[in-house]
Amino acid sequence: MFNLARCLTTGLIIFIPIRFFILKPIKNLMCAVQKIAEGELSRRVETKGQDAIQKLARSINIMANRIEKIVLSTQALSTNISHEIRTPLTQIKIALGILQKQLYNYDNPDVTDKIDSIDEDIQKIDMLVGRILEYAKQDLIEFTEIKTAVCLKEIILTVFNGLSIEINHKGLKIDTQWETLNTSVWANPNSMHLAFSNLISNAIKFSPNGGSVELSFLDNNKHQTIIRITNTCRPLAYDKFEKIFLPFYRGTKNGTEGTGLGLAIVQKIIKNHEGTITAQEWKNNDRILFEIVLPSISSGLIK
Repeated sequence: MFNLARCLTTGLIIFIPIRFFILKPIKNLMCAVQKIAEGELSRRVETKGQDAIQKLARSINIMANRIEKIVLSTQALSTNISHEIRTPLTQIKIALGILQKQLYNYDNPDVTDKIDSIDEDIQKIDMLVGRILEYAKQDLIEFTEIKTAVCLKEIILTVFNGLSIEINHKGLKIDTQWETLNTSVWANPNSMHLAFSNLISNAIKFSPNGGSVELSFLDNNKHQTIIRITNTCRPLAYDKFEKIFLPFYRGTKNGTEGTGLGLAIVQKIIKNHEGTITAQEWKNNDRILFEIVLPSISSGLIK
C-alpha cells in the first residue's frame, strides 16, 4: 500500500544530506574565489574528493598559484629595475655635485651651464623611471589593493592645498562646486590621491597665467559619482583628445615639460575602480574638460 507519509519522510532524509554536501562545497568555493578576486592571492580553495566541484576547486587553486607568482615576480622585477637604474643615477648625481663645488669659483659660464644641463637631465631620467614604475604598478594594484570608503572631496581639497604655491605663482582662479553630498566611493585612498593629484596638477600646468581651473561634483540619479575638471588652455585638435591618455603622448609644440605618463596612470587607476574618464573640448575649445565617472558607495557596484 502506498504510504505518503513514509515517502515524504524518506525523501526529506535523503534530500537534507544531498543539499548539505552539495551546497556547502559550492559556498566554500565561491567564498574563496571572491577573496582571490578582492586581492587575497594567497587564499586557496579546500579540496577533498574527486567530484566535479573538487576538480573545479583544484583548477582554481592552480590558476591562483600562477597569478600570485606573476604578481610577485613582476613586483620583484619593478623593484630590481628601480634599483639598477637609480643606483648609478645617484652615483652620477653625487659625482656631479662634487664637480659643481670644485668649479664653483671657476669663471667659465659655458662649463657651469653644461653641468647644470646634465643635472636637469638626470632629474628628468629619475622622474621618468618613477613614472614608468608607477604606470606598471597599476596593473598589479588591481589585484592587490584593498578598497575602503574614500571621500573624494577631502582628497581633492588636500591636493589643491598642496599645489597652492603653483596656483598663486600663476595667478589662477580656482572654482569648486559641490552639487551633491555623495562624494564617497569604494577605492584605494593612495591611488585616488595619485589620480587627482595628476589631474589637477596637469590642469594647473597647462593653464596660462591668470587662467582658471574649475572642479565640480554633479548630482546624478544613477548612483554614480561624477567629477568634472576643466581648465583654460590653448585650443587642441580633435584627434588629440583620442590620444591624450596614451603612454608617453605629450602632443607637439606644447612647450611644457613632462613624461607623458600622468594621464595614462590616471586612466588605469579609474579603470581599476570600475570607472571611466574622458576628455573633450569645452566652451568653444577655450577649455579642456575631464569627466570622471565612478560608482558611488550607494550603487553597490564596487565591493
